[in-house]
Amino acid sequence: MRYAVITRHRGEFQVRLMCRVLDVSPAGYYASLKRPPSWHALIDEVLMARVRAIHHESGNTYGSPRVHQELQGAGLPASPKRVARLMREEGLVARQRKRLLYLATVLDLGSRRCVGWAMRETMEVELALSALRMAREARRPEPGLIHHSDRGSQYAAGEYRAELLAHGMVASMSGKGDCYDNAVAESFFATLEFELLMQSDWHTREDARRGIFRYIETWYNRKRRHSTLGYISPAEYEADLEKAA
Repeated sequence: MRYAVITRHRGEFQVRLMCRVLDVSPAGYYASLKRPPSWHALIDEVLMARVRAIHHESGNTYGSPRVHQELQGAGLPASPKRVARLMREEGLVARQRKRLLYLATVLDLGSRRCVGWAMRETMEVELALSALRMAREARRPEPGLIHHSDRGSQYAAGEYRAELLAHGMVASMSGKGDCYDNAVAESFFATLEFELLMQSDWHTREDARRGIFRYIETWYNRKRRHSTLGYISPAEYEADLEKAA
């Protein structure tokens, strides 16, 4: 099968280089080209064409177990080991799910502006606290501000509630089982996913951090038109409120 691999990749690499890597002689390889392919090699070629198609149709997300199941469903018998070998020889691997940072945000319910946000590798109380502290520093609210959140453990934690109490903020949490009680935050994350995450292909967490920063600070807060604000941005909405005051 080493000769088949060399033939399959002749357009990409030098034959002599592949022979050296695969520990076969160039003379032996060229002699094999004059011999008719074995039945086993012919079956491999048929399977390989279908394996490529299945892998492509899956968006490069299928590994050998799912590709094997697809072949079985199409009536093409092949052992799991054979499918794994063919994919390995072709360099076909399942695209790995991205592991990005967790994001916590604090939104101004009136203007829809994201006034605080933080990113961490783990979803612990410090993540939510960092977003809250950023929002507090940016807004400097008077005592009595109502802080609404879902019923996540971070927001119910003693450390988080102590932070609210220390700065005169009143905690309000979503009703149990009420999926609409935190609709503004849910809408923000749905918009973020559609407009940014689905369009991005970050390779590092730092790339993700920079992308999130640009989206929130330069686009969402300052330029994005919100239907609930009469199709103006949060920054413009707040500027209009200051003029009116």
